[in-house]
Amino acid sequence: MSTSERVERRLTAVLAADVAGYSRLMGTDEEGTLAQLKARRRALVDPKIAEHRGRIVKTTGDGMLVEFASVVDALRCAVEVQRGMAERNAEVPQDKRIEFRVGIHQGDVIIEGGDIFGDGVNVAARLEGLAKPGGICVSSRVQEGARGKLEVAFEDLGQQTLKNIARPVRVFRVHLEKGPVGASGRIARKRTGLWLSLGAAVAMLVGALAWYLPRVAGPQGLTINAFNPFARATIPAASDQPSVAVLPFTNMTGERAAMVRTIVTYAAAIGSAIGRDYIAPGVLEAIGNVPRHEFVPEAERHQAYADRPLPIGYGQTISQPFIVALMTDLLQVGPNDAVLEIGTGSGYQAAVLARLAREVHTIEIVPALADAAAQRLQRLGYGNVATRLGDGYYGWQEAAPFDGIIVTAAASQIPPPLIQQLKSGGRMVIPVGAPFALQHLVLVELDDERKIKTRQLLPVRFVPLAGRN
Repeated sequence: MSTSERVERRLTAVLAADVAGYSRLMGTDEEGTLAQLKARRRALVDPKIAEHRGRIVKTTGDGMLVEFASVVDALRCAVEVQRGMAERNAEVPQDKRIEFRVGIHQGDVIIEGGDIFGDGVNVAARLEGLAKPGGICVSSRVQEGARGKLEVAFEDLGQQTLKNIARPVRVFRVHLEKGPVGASGRIARKRTGLWLSLGAAVAMLVGALAWYLPRVAGPQGLTINAFNPFARATIPAASDQPSVAVLPFTNMTGERAAMVRTIVTYAAAIGSAIGRDYIAPGVLEAIGNVPRHEFVPEAERHQAYADRPLPIGYGQTISQPFIVALMTDLLQVGPNDAVLEIGTGSGYQAAVLARLAREVHTIEIVPALADAAAQRLQRLGYGNVATRLGDGYYGWQEAAPFDGIIVTAAASQIPPPLIQQLKSGGRMVIPVGAPFALQHLVLVELDDERKIKTRQLLPVRFVPLAGRN
């Protein structure tokens, strides 16, 4: 090609795939492997590529190169293929399974004939090599473009140096479970939190380990035995800290202790994502001493201390205890702090915050929930909680500024009124992203010069923030 000829380029999403352990499979059963591979392509792979408007650029014995106009189409195709392969492999012996590894990157490519060349292709091929059998690895470009549009979670593997690629590439592993993710996990749809599964290994730990936790003293001077933390707490008679009466209850001690142990286990498992592998003892104490069974409907009380969201009516739920603990811990609430909560629900999160903060203001947009929560919090003695019916997008200007703000529904962007109502040096924890899709739990910090710093922590899914948002 002469230097005067124009090179055709375009930006495209490149998918590279190969069969894990292909040489071993062929060495064991050449004809059977080829027949199985052809059958999988004919029944699943090729139809999915066509369905999502992909073009097969070329194939090799055990792999293929495919281009898509959209990163969303490329990733959706890969996810559906991998899920379909997992279903088909369920009855196939492990040593005979066809399992694809997939890498996806968006980049500029050179078009020549029907082929494509360039870094876009090379990076996709290297990402393929990082994927586990049956798995998908993508670049940050793909993750950013597809985030919130598919029912998958992304695990950040950080900057990776790839062979023959000049610059490091930030890589994400795709988790195929429909729905949060530490080392692995999923997200389920809910209003103020998520149902977090950390995989079978962690689940076994939760059931098997008897965690020994020392006695801890919280910011209100309450002292409990954290191994059996749910006997009635004693509150000093003379104290300038807010005090909350804990109502007596029966047959809840073991369940509440197990709930706290689960929170401790989950925090340890996702430490790399949130920057530390524990929840502050004061937060655990607050969670342990709030009677969650008082915040759920009568029909759900038998599972009030399960680590899961529960319905509270009007299409809403009470949050998963772990997420309540995590968001509260990220806020770093002090005993003299004023905190704003957006989305009261049944009042459970507000009750936890009330044990840590000087005062809590909470806003609910559903009238029936706002009224019921206000009455419940008053009946249970949470006198430092103020409730309000309104649109949380606009915050609570009359009570501002706040040391911390917790938002319990997903916003498409961080609401500017909430930033304005955050005190210098304050923190906000908020899920940000598209409605009914994958979002990210975001920590917002406002320094003394009112410069904003944000950090994405975990993939999550919340229902959308109602009202102005």
